[in-house]
Amino acid sequence: TFNNPVGVVGSAIMRMKDAHPSLNLLVPFVRTPVNIVKFAAERSPFAPLLKDVRANLAGTNGKAARDTQIARIGMGSAIGATIMSYAGDGTITGSGPTDPRERAVLFETGWQPYSIKFGDKYYSYQRLAPLGMLFGIAADLNEMQEHFGQKGTEGLAALIMASVSKNLINQTWMRGLSEAVKAVSDPERYGQNWMH
Repeated sequence: TFNNPVGVVGSAIMRMKDAHPSLNLLVPFVRTPVNIVKFAAERSPFAPLLKDVRANLAGTNGKAARDTQIARIGMGSAIGATIMSYAGDGTITGSGPTDPRERAVLFETGWQPYSIKFGDKYYSYQRLAPLGMLFGIAADLNEMQEHFGQKGTEGLAALIMASVSKNLINQTWMRGLSEAVKAVSDPERYGQNWMH
């Protein structure tokens, strides 16, 4: 149920919400989203960036914790590679092109972002968190591969961060914050809708 106690950052956010109840409009949930993101991160090649994961890999928390962590990273990476393969043949979609005209052409074919194609229909996988987040990042990375050839590895970190950001902001539990960011960045287009 992803209700485990949160770490330092999650606790700080929860204290800030307690002190300023109006923040509940932007971030109604903290514990579950933080645990979902942590679950996905622990199963990615970037897992060693997390302090707990490094401790597990070093054997600080025992051999069982180390072996479990290695298995999580291996399984998550294998899932990511499989999803990238399916994204390559169009069975699984990522965010799609940013150009509005290209997106419009895709939407006319029935295409949907962050979806799995069964027959001629697309079904969203975004509500399958935390696995849906792994799916989305892998599918986005597949779509971004063409940029790797153009930009080399210099922009790789930025592209990965863009994919993670897109997948986070598109989660249902991030809707309040996502809409607030849109309203602030483009008030003429999104401001009035956000106020209602």
